[in-house]
Amino acid sequence: LNSKQILSVGPYLYSIIQEGTPNISYLSRHSVIITLAHFLLQGHISNSRSKKAADLPLVLIAPVDEQAGLSVVVGIPPFNDKTRKNFFGKAFEQTVKNTQARYLIDYWDSSLIQIKTEDRGKFLDGLMSLLI
Repeated sequence: LNSKQILSVGPYLYSIIQEGTPNISYLSRHSVIITLAHFLLQGHISNSRSKKAADLPLVLIAPVDEQAGLSVVVGIPPFNDKTRKNFFGKAFEQTVKNTQARYLIDYWDSSLIQIKTEDRGKFLDGLMSLLI
């Protein structure tokens, strides 16, 4: 991953880890993908020229089971959010209802969900329209 793979779409930043990435199986553990998301956000903020970057949350999507066509989605709050309140659980729930994306909630943390990899485009579009 590099910082150019983190894109801003208005109300949030997002990055997609592509299928075929070495050692992708580690991301099936929720603690690893959450840690990676925080690391990516901090790295993006330190390399970004935009002061707005620290005020935007990050959504990270990574393939978790390529044969089943599943990707894990994690949302983390903005770096400058002192309350560290994560609203992504409710936002993800509303987005899958609005877009009818196929999903699975298989984690104790509601800011992590699994979606069908082919639905990630409409999921991101639905999330953007919900958060605007």
